[in-house]
Amino acid sequence: MNLPMEHIQRQKEESNSQFVKKIDNSYGGLWFQRYLIEELTTNIYEHAYTRGTIKTGINYAQVYPKQNWMDICIFDAGKTIPGNYEEHNRPAYDDCHALEKALSGASTGHSEKVTYERGCGIRTVIKKLITENNGEALIASRDAYIHIKNEKKFTYNPGRRLHGTLITLRLNQNTVKQFMDPGEFHFKNPYNYIEEDLS
Repeated sequence: MNLPMEHIQRQKEESNSQFVKKIDNSYGGLWFQRYLIEELTTNIYEHAYTRGTIKTGINYAQVYPKQNWMDICIFDAGKTIPGNYEEHNRPAYDDCHALEKALSGASTGHSEKVTYERGCGIRTVIKKLITENNGEALIASRDAYIHIKNEKKFTYNPGRRLHGTLITLRLNQNTVKQFMDPGEFHFKNPYNYIEEDLS
Protein backbone atom coordinates (compact mmCIF):
# COMPACT_ATOMS: atom_id res chain seq x y z
CA MET A 1 0.00 0.00 0.00
CA ASN A 2 1.36 3.44 -0.91
CA LEU A 3 1.19 6.13 1.74
CA PRO A 4 -0.70 9.30 0.74
CA MET A 5 1.69 12.08 -0.31
CA GLU A 6 0.46 14.34 2.54
CA HIS A 7 1.50 11.67 5.06
CA ILE A 8 4.92 11.23 3.44
CA GLN A 9 5.44 15.01 3.43
CA ARG A 10 4.50 15.21 7.12
CA GLN A 11 6.89 12.37 7.99
CA LYS A 12 9.71 14.07 6.06
CA GLU A 13 9.15 17.41 7.80
CA GLU A 14 9.02 15.78 11.24
CA SER A 15 12.19 13.80 10.55
CA ASN A 16 14.06 16.91 9.35
CA SER A 17 12.87 18.92 12.36
CA GLN A 18 13.97 16.23 14.82
CA PHE A 19 17.41 16.02 13.19
CA VAL A 20 18.00 19.79 13.39
CA LYS A 21 16.85 19.87 17.04
CA LYS A 22 19.54 17.32 17.96
CA ILE A 23 22.53 19.18 16.50
CA ASP A 24 24.47 22.24 17.69
CA ASN A 25 22.79 25.21 16.00
CA SER A 26 25.76 27.54 16.55
CA TYR A 27 27.30 26.17 13.34
CA GLY A 28 25.65 28.17 10.57
CA GLY A 29 22.61 29.01 12.68
CA LEU A 30 19.25 27.32 13.12
CA TRP A 31 17.66 28.84 9.99
CA PHE A 32 20.53 27.77 7.71
CA GLN A 33 20.62 24.25 9.14
CA ARG A 34 16.87 23.88 8.58
CA TYR A 35 17.20 25.32 5.08
CA LEU A 36 20.02 23.03 3.97
CA ILE A 37 18.48 19.88 5.48
CA GLU A 38 15.10 20.65 3.91
CA GLU A 39 16.54 21.45 0.48
CA LEU A 40 18.88 18.46 0.30
CA THR A 41 16.48 15.87 1.72
CA THR A 42 13.78 17.13 -0.65
CA ASN A 43 16.19 16.26 -3.48
CA ILE A 44 16.33 12.72 -2.11
CA TYR A 45 12.53 12.39 -2.00
CA GLU A 46 12.00 13.99 -5.43
CA HIS A 47 14.98 12.80 -7.48
CA ALA A 48 16.82 9.89 -5.90
CA TYR A 49 14.22 7.16 -5.91
CA THR A 50 11.84 5.50 -8.29
CA ARG A 51 8.48 4.78 -6.70
CA GLY A 52 8.27 1.31 -5.24
CA THR A 53 12.00 0.81 -4.63
CA ILE A 54 13.69 0.40 -1.25
CA LYS A 55 14.44 3.81 0.21
CA THR A 56 17.70 4.44 2.06
CA GLY A 57 18.75 7.89 3.22
CA ILE A 58 21.02 8.92 6.08
CA ASN A 59 21.60 12.30 7.75
CA TYR A 60 24.61 12.54 10.05
CA ALA A 61 26.27 15.38 11.98
CA GLN A 62 29.60 15.46 13.82
CA VAL A 63 31.06 18.40 15.77
CA TYR A 64 34.84 18.86 15.89
CA PRO A 65 35.25 21.32 18.79
CA LYS A 66 39.06 21.62 18.53
CA GLN A 67 38.81 22.56 14.86
CA ASN A 68 35.72 24.70 15.52
CA TRP A 69 33.58 23.19 12.77
CA MET A 70 30.73 20.71 12.25
CA ASP A 71 30.23 18.30 9.36
CA ILE A 72 26.73 17.48 8.15
CA CYS A 73 26.54 14.47 5.82
CA ILE A 74 23.53 13.54 3.73
CA PHE A 75 23.58 10.24 1.83
CA ASP A 76 21.07 8.45 -0.34
CA ALA A 77 21.42 5.12 -2.13
CA GLY A 78 19.33 6.33 -5.06
CA LYS A 79 19.84 6.77 -8.79
CA THR A 80 22.64 9.41 -8.41
CA ILE A 81 22.89 12.89 -9.92
CA PRO A 82 24.34 11.62 -13.25
CA GLY A 83 21.74 8.83 -13.32
CA ASN A 84 18.93 11.35 -12.85
CA TYR A 85 20.11 13.38 -15.87
CA GLU A 86 20.31 10.21 -17.97
CA GLU A 87 16.82 9.14 -16.89
CA HIS A 88 15.44 12.49 -18.12
CA ASN A 89 17.36 12.29 -21.44
CA ARG A 90 19.66 15.15 -20.44
CA PRO A 91 22.96 13.26 -20.11
CA ALA A 92 26.24 14.98 -19.30
CA TYR A 93 29.64 14.44 -20.93
CA ASP A 94 30.67 12.48 -17.86
CA ASP A 95 29.80 12.28 -14.16
CA CYS A 96 31.93 15.33 -13.21
CA HIS A 97 30.01 17.38 -15.78
CA ALA A 98 26.73 16.16 -14.24
CA LEU A 99 27.82 17.60 -10.88
CA GLU A 100 28.62 20.92 -12.57
CA LYS A 101 25.17 20.92 -14.19
CA ALA A 102 23.53 20.39 -10.78
CA LEU A 103 25.52 23.30 -9.31
CA SER A 104 24.53 25.44 -12.31
CA GLY A 105 20.80 24.91 -11.77
CA ALA A 106 20.28 22.65 -14.79
CA SER A 107 17.46 20.79 -13.10
CA THR A 108 15.55 17.83 -14.47
CA GLY A 109 12.46 19.17 -12.67
CA HIS A 110 11.52 22.09 -14.92
CA SER A 111 11.46 23.26 -18.50
CA GLU A 112 14.29 25.37 -19.90
CA LYS A 113 11.89 28.34 -20.20
CA VAL A 114 11.41 28.60 -16.42
CA THR A 115 14.58 30.02 -14.90
CA TYR A 116 14.14 29.35 -11.21
CA GLU A 117 11.00 27.29 -10.76
CA ARG A 118 13.16 24.32 -9.72
CA GLY A 119 16.78 23.35 -9.37
CA CYS A 120 17.91 26.00 -6.88
CA GLY A 121 18.26 23.88 -3.73
CA ILE A 122 21.76 22.41 -3.94
CA ARG A 123 23.27 25.43 -5.64
CA THR A 124 21.87 28.01 -3.19
CA VAL A 125 22.89 25.83 -0.22
CA ILE A 126 26.46 25.60 -1.57
CA LYS A 127 26.57 29.33 -2.39
CA LYS A 128 25.49 30.34 1.12
CA LEU A 129 27.78 27.76 2.72
CA ILE A 130 30.86 28.98 0.84
CA THR A 131 30.22 32.75 0.67
CA GLU A 132 28.42 33.41 3.97
CA ASN A 133 29.59 30.64 6.30
CA ASN A 134 33.12 30.23 4.85
CA GLY A 135 32.54 26.48 4.98
CA GLU A 136 33.52 23.68 2.60
CA ALA A 137 31.61 21.07 0.62
CA LEU A 138 32.19 17.65 -0.89
CA ILE A 139 29.64 16.19 -3.31
CA ALA A 140 30.17 12.63 -4.55
CA SER A 141 27.78 10.87 -6.91
CA ARG A 142 28.33 7.69 -8.90
CA ASP A 143 31.81 8.02 -10.50
CA ALA A 144 32.71 11.61 -9.64
CA TYR A 145 33.18 14.10 -6.84
CA ILE A 146 33.82 17.80 -6.34
CA HIS A 147 35.56 19.22 -3.26
CA ILE A 148 34.89 22.95 -2.81
CA LYS A 149 37.10 24.96 -0.42
CA ASN A 150 36.03 28.38 -1.73
CA GLU A 151 34.87 29.98 -4.99
CA LYS A 152 38.41 29.87 -6.45
CA LYS A 153 39.71 26.64 -4.95
CA PHE A 154 37.82 23.50 -5.94
CA THR A 155 38.63 20.12 -7.47
CA TYR A 156 36.63 17.80 -9.70
CA ASN A 157 37.80 14.19 -9.84
CA PRO A 158 36.55 10.89 -11.12
CA GLY A 159 36.25 8.63 -8.12
CA ARG A 160 35.65 5.07 -7.17
CA ARG A 161 32.02 4.10 -7.83
CA LEU A 162 29.56 5.23 -5.17
CA HIS A 163 26.11 3.68 -5.35
CA GLY A 164 24.24 6.84 -4.50
CA THR A 165 25.01 10.46 -3.62
CA LEU A 166 26.92 11.81 -0.63
CA ILE A 167 26.92 15.50 0.28
CA THR A 168 29.20 16.57 3.13
CA LEU A 169 29.03 20.17 4.33
CA ARG A 170 31.59 21.59 6.75
CA LEU A 171 30.02 24.46 8.70
CA ASN A 172 31.88 27.07 10.74
CA GLN A 173 30.40 28.99 13.66
CA ASN A 174 29.40 31.83 11.35
CA THR A 175 25.65 32.38 11.31
CA VAL A 176 24.15 32.55 7.83
CA LYS A 177 21.59 35.34 7.59
CA GLN A 178 17.95 34.42 7.13
CA PHE A 179 17.54 36.25 3.88
CA MET A 180 16.93 35.22 0.27
CA ASP A 181 16.64 37.78 -2.51
CA PRO A 182 15.96 37.14 -6.22
CA GLY A 183 19.68 37.47 -6.94
CA GLU A 184 20.25 34.30 -4.91
CA PHE A 185 18.58 32.33 -7.70
CA HIS A 186 20.36 34.05 -10.62
CA PHE A 187 24.08 33.59 -10.17
CA LYS A 188 26.73 32.04 -12.36
CA ASN A 189 28.20 28.79 -11.07
CA PRO A 190 31.88 29.53 -10.27
CA TYR A 191 32.74 25.80 -10.12
CA ASN A 192 33.40 25.16 -13.80
CA TYR A 193 34.37 21.71 -14.96
CA ILE A 194 36.47 21.71 -18.10
CA GLU A 195 36.39 18.51 -20.10
CA GLU A 196 39.71 18.40 -21.92
CA ASP A 197 38.61 16.27 -24.85
CA LEU A 198 34.94 16.32 -25.84
CA SER A 199 35.58 14.88 -29.31
